[in-house]
Amino acid sequence: MTSQCIDTNNALPAEARASDVVTVKIIQTIEEVELERALWSRWPGHRDSDIDFYLAIVRSRPEVLRPYILVLYHDGCPLAMLLGRIEKAHLDLRVGYLSVVRPKVQMLSLIPWGLRGDESPETSRVLIEEILKSLRRGESDVAVLSFVDANSPICKAATELTDSWRRGFQASQSVHWRMDLPSDIEGVFARLSGDHRGQLRRKAKKLVAKFGNDVRVVCLGEMPDVGCIMRDVEAVAQKTYQRGLGVGFCVSDEVRNRLQLQAAKGWLRAYVLYIQEKPCAFWVGALYGGVFYSDYLGHDPDYDEHSVGSYLTLKTLEALCQAGAKRVDFGPGDSRYKQQFGTSKCEETTVCIFASTMKGVTLNLGQTVFGFTDAVLKKALQCTQLLPKVKRLWRRRAAHSAVPSGGSAET
Repeated sequence: MTSQCIDTNNALPAEARASDVVTVKIIQTIEEVELERALWSRWPGHRDSDIDFYLAIVRSRPEVLRPYILVLYHDGCPLAMLLGRIEKAHLDLRVGYLSVVRPKVQMLSLIPWGLRGDESPETSRVLIEEILKSLRRGESDVAVLSFVDANSPICKAATELTDSWRRGFQASQSVHWRMDLPSDIEGVFARLSGDHRGQLRRKAKKLVAKFGNDVRVVCLGEMPDVGCIMRDVEAVAQKTYQRGLGVGFCVSDEVRNRLQLQAAKGWLRAYVLYIQEKPCAFWVGALYGGVFYSDYLGHDPDYDEHSVGSYLTLKTLEALCQAGAKRVDFGPGDSRYKQQFGTSKCEETTVCIFASTMKGVTLNLGQTVFGFTDAVLKKALQCTQLLPKVKRLWRRRAAHSAVPSGGSAET
């Protein structure tokens, strides 16, 4: 399939059509993606929208059918690009942590944080119009914009340009925390309350007093380290509640490929806490463009009383300050440690736009029913202040259901 160049001039306001020519190029092969390297480098962006990271995901996931990238030109000049993939996927209809049904769909998955270049309302409207045309051409059953800033122009365009019978039930918003890093760890402590600062220091002293020189934190990031990361991080991850929920770090070809790519690029940072040479906690991410993107973290619940997670967090932040990192991107979610260390946040949501076919309408109905049910139950739990307790119980149950593999992870 070859790229298309489509005249979208009619999507602009009438006063702009007389003198401006706006076109959208659609890139749908890996070979065409490779030809756009020079263009890609014009615009900085999130690690996940880096060309090599994007290609690594496309090549690693068997469900990906082809790339789908929109490049917008204004008077022949490239203005922005929006990254996506056409996939054979499952639309996960769930209530809370429980997945109720997962119908198979052909999905246009717009990757999170995948807009590079101009993000204006005018650009966003043209890009969303092109996505709607793709759905009308039958290229997918649903287009999904995941973890999009709820106040961004592209989220507003997706909402304004679609009717409710095509736009799925908009899930409740999630919080995305980030942390601006000072020059040293003392700057981190200075932002914390006196009580929190004291607790962290007491916990760290208690851990060192208990295990002495048997406590060490290692940063792994070179290509030869990937095997060690896969083995030692997996030894901890298999015991965490994330494993029971089917999320977080796991041994797979995709994870290995991601780690190897990031090691080759010099981005990989895997911080592992060892006690008596046993891995007890980990924080794995990538230092890209001065930002540490958090991918996986967890700790061995057998060491809960020693606060190994808090100790590793401080050591990691200290190392990142020393490395000259400017920011930590904690990723989606409103965990307590993110609230404590984060300095800014935004609200994110997921927008589903369904094709105007019988299948699309049916999928939209199912997504609306389960999404509404989830929202009502969550609101009821929040009103009764039971939501945190339910989450803790579910995570504890997930941790107990996480079955150790019985041996060292594949390396």
